[in-house]
This record gives sequence, C-alpha cells and structure tokens, in this order.
Amino acid sequence: MMTRKFTVKRSQWLRGTGNAEVVDDHHASYLLNPVNGKMCCWGFYCLAAGAKKKDIRRVGDLNGLGGIVGLPNNNDEIDDPVVRASYAVNDSDNLDDHSRETVLKLMFSTLGIEVKFED
Repeated sequence: MMTRKFTVKRSQWLRGTGNAEVVDDHHASYLLNPVNGKMCCWGFYCLAAGAKKKDIRRVGDLNGLGGIVGLPNNNDEIDDPVVRASYAVNDSDNLDDHSRETVLKLMFSTLGIEVKFED
C-alpha cells in the first residue's frame, strides 16, 4: 500500500450502521454510499490513495478494487485479519465515536497507516 496517511472527515463518515447487508440503501455501508455520499473509513483511504469516487461507489470492501494504483491488490493485504476486523469496527452499532476512532487508529497503525479524524 502506497498511501500511509489519510484523514476521515466526520461529517462525511458513514459509521455505526450495523449489518452492511441492510435493505435500506441510505444506511448501507459502502466505501462510498451513492445515496447519501458518505464513506466508510476505507473509502477515505481509497480516495487518498488515488481512487476516483466512481471506482468506490457502492463497493462494500477492498475486494472489489484490484488493480487501482496505490490500493491493496493482493489477497494477503485485502484479507488481512486487521483489515477485515476494521470493517466490523467501522460498522458496529455498539461503539460510540470516541471508542470507534481509538480502535480504528490502533488497527490502521498495525497496518503502517496513520489515520486522523477531523470535523
């Protein structure tokens, strides 16, 4: 992975939606939700790494992004247990935002990535 720093803008951050397989597309967790324009934490990473919004729209996880420069493109990175667990932390409806941010910062740091959260 080339980009090692990125920022999550809380006003555009899609989190705490619970199960990503919800029927209501407005609340579905995607890298970029096309209905409300919000992104999960990995959506912000993808844009920082050079992906275009059209590339991540309505994509549920990194598996759908092979071949985009700067993004994980092998199964070891995409299927890393920390990457997989970060989806669950981002989408959990059992965490407050402070706890979610703290856990995600730690998870991304184990991947060698610095994430900042801002308003």
